Amino acid sequence: MAYQRENETHQKEFENYSQTKREFSPRKENSYNNRPTPEELKKKEDAEKLEAKELLKSLTEGNYSIKAEEVIKNLKSGNQLPKANQIRNFLGWVNNLVPMLYYDGENLTPEIKERLQYIRLKIAYAYGKEEKVKSEVKSFVNQSQIMSLIEQIQTKKECKMFCKYFEALVTFHKYYSEK
Repeated sequence: MAYQRENETHQKEFENYSQTKREFSPRKENSYNNRPTPEELKKKEDAEKLEAKELLKSLTEGNYSIKAEEVIKNLKSGNQLPKANQIRNFLGWVNNLVPMLYYDGENLTPEIKERLQYIRLKIAYAYGKEEKVKSEVKSFVNQSQIMSLIEQIQTKKECKMFCKYFEALVTFHKYYSEK
């Protein structure tokens, strides 16, 4: 009888503790202290891809330089312009792609696709390289949307516009970093 009463007491204490813990402890969304859940990351990634796709479709001969200038002005106002040699390296990779765009019709060849992925890889490396550089390069990559744009390129026409847009980014970087 004493054993049963003691067992019931422990059971009630456990239930009270469990109930109290559920009521007063904050709900943790995940174990990494407010890091986004996989679903939130997926939504953000999808939104970025859609935004990049819209940007790529909106780039024309008449506006790509305007859009590039806006990006660089925003970076300049936030004191986030990367060093010139960092983005000139990117431009060198992009410029190596340009001659390939004038042969074999409008479809992307496997060589062009491979080169685009290589450029994306090199930008990703620079993106995560060093702490001080990281914030400036991160801002440049995020605001210009170059990683997402590369993923969205489907035709040579889009690739040519991307190359022109990127060249305009570098040109306005030079212009505004001198001021």
